[in-house]
Amino acid sequence: MCQFKYVNEIAAEDSWLDDKLEILRKKMLYVRWRVNRLRDRFARRYLATKPEVFSDPPVSPGEIVRVRPKREIQGMLDDRRKYKGLGFLLEQFSLCGSTQMVLKEVNYFYDEVMEKQVKCKNLVFLEDCHCSGIIPFLSSQCDLNCLLFWHKDWLVRKENKDI
Repeated sequence: MCQFKYVNEIAAEDSWLDDKLEILRKKMLYVRWRVNRLRDRFARRYLATKPEVFSDPPVSPGEIVRVRPKREIQGMLDDRRKYKGLGFLLEQFSLCGSTQMVLKEVNYFYDEVMEKQVKCKNLVFLEDCHCSGIIPFLSSQCDLNCLLFWHKDWLVRKENKDI
């Protein structure tokens, strides 16, 4: 007796083989996603051109700086939109490419979530660069008017001849 005449009956049923194939397909999709993610991280970390470092000598209040273009800053950020632990907010992208004045170098700040004072380096506040207070999906807005943190690597020093 030939088994081929029963193939239609086997294929019509939900067999354990279909379950195993579905599990295997999901695992392959996850592996593909993971490989792509690791490849992107590797490319961002090792293949991207390193920007010039701005940290020497330290900036002083009143100094004129230019915020790097959006594309350069995006190249520095990781997949969570952070650079060396500092998040880059969406509203900061509107200031990319603009010329700003350094208001103050930040060495310490009070973290309200952790309820402790945090030491930091290579951060500055820029003059008139405040949070807009707009919170997505809420009708009200925040009135604190917080200053935005800027990493020095996101800034380029303006020469006197460029002003």
